[in-house]
Amino acid sequence: WRKVEEVTRDAFWDQFQPGADEHFILHCLRESDDFIPELNFIAEVDGNITFGPLCVLKEYRKLGIGRSLVKHSVEVATKMGFRAVIIYGDPRYYGRLGFRCGEKYDIKTPTDKFAVALMVLPLVPNIENLIGGKFYESTAF
Repeated sequence: WRKVEEVTRDAFWDQFQPGADEHFILHCLRESDDFIPELNFIAEVDGNITFGPLCVLKEYRKLGIGRSLVKHSVEVATKMGFRAVIIYGDPRYYGRLGFRCGEKYDIKTPTDKFAVALMVLPLVPNIENLIGGKFYESTAF
């Protein structure tokens, strides 16, 4: 898993803040009870890992790798019986993949606020009638 953590660190390095901590979060998540191994995927190109959870190395961006892996993850999550995927992510990216702001589904942060980055992708029809409430991240975050 070390290589995946290195890819994650490199992909996020200086993206949103100086340095990166996403690789450490990934490490902690893998050690937590909230980790779902069946939804843990990577992509390889020419023997190099190009995608670890939630990231694509800069030199492999704009090739559809992230989109393909998110789509695959969503298909597996649907087959596993999940009703929705809820994440904190960049709305400019995840919006193109069908995710919508949590406000549309009345999903708020633990502090009872709507967050632009709180994104929801329904996996079942008519989910608007089934969800609402607060989204709590894993303690691994």
